[in-house]
Amino acid sequence: MPGTYASSSFLAYLVSNKYVLDTPLYRELVRMMDERMQVSRMTQTNWLEKSSRYITD
Repeated sequence: MPGTYASSSFLAYLVSNKYVLDTPLYRELVRMMDERMQVSRMTQTNWLEKSSRYITD
């Protein structure tokens, strides 16, 4: 995904968890922290926003 450090498969996973499984972002944040990833909640929100542009186009 241009402008991010996230891969397209990771973003697809994040979008799927958020909108299909209805997982709140704070739970994704905890899961990422358990895997030693340091990503802010705002970064997650921005990734979801950028991903949504590709889905709707």
